[in-house]
Amino acid sequence: MNYKNKSLQKTFEIIEALSVSPMTPSELCEKLGIHRSTLHRFLQNLEDLHYIEKLSDHRMRLSHHFIRIGLQAQTHFHFLTIAKPLMKSFADEIGESVLIAAFNGQQVTYLQKEESSQTVRIVVEAGSQSPPYTVASGKLFLSEFSDFELELYLEQTVLKPYTKNTITNKDDLRKEIYKIREQQYAIDHEEYELGLKGFACPIREVSGSTIGALCVAGFSLRFDDKKTSETIQLLKEYSKELSLELGYQGYHTTISGDQK
Repeated sequence: MNYKNKSLQKTFEIIEALSVSPMTPSELCEKLGIHRSTLHRFLQNLEDLHYIEKLSDHRMRLSHHFIRIGLQAQTHFHFLTIAKPLMKSFADEIGESVLIAAFNGQQVTYLQKEESSQTVRIVVEAGSQSPPYTVASGKLFLSEFSDFELELYLEQTVLKPYTKNTITNKDDLRKEIYKIREQQYAIDHEEYELGLKGFACPIREVSGSTIGALCVAGFSLRFDDKKTSETIQLLKEYSKELSLELGYQGYHTTISGDQK
């Protein structure tokens, strides 16, 4: 079955052509073989979305939005490369699957995974997505919202129950988010999938911005009080180590220099 979207394909042909050099609409028509009226619609949409801009000589060029997107994407690849050996060490030490998650404002996406050494383990593949209010990493990302952004999210989101443990009351979710802000880690108690428990801590880069979440996921039956406490402690240590490697210097230090 062919799911190719011709309009989307044409849009990216225009973007790729303009990435080489600015062009006039006539030059784009000739290069891409697109009728002028059809090209005008594509260019108008891209300009309305601020992804292209018109120069004084009528040539079109990509806007600064593409620079921002490229830098953000480069940061992701950079930190994933740095994170991989740390994730492997963490997964070996904790005996559970370790993941890195990102957030686009709507969905949590898992970017990278290091498998558990357990014979029976969870299946959360890189590229899979989850609603943020249902998983540890998502609730962590929501805790980074300002109060205004959080209220807007709660106003616009229907809290659908995925399991009997999903937080579907907005007051309860608000309280959970405030708690996560204070403790700087999040846990989900089988809120997205029964039998699955998750933990998450922030990954920060040099500016202090959270660019991802370091996560642990495993079967809830394996997490008694002792292992839960151990998981939280190790998660804090590894997320701190990764953030330090990315240039974040916001952790407090004691007089002796030991990091807390």
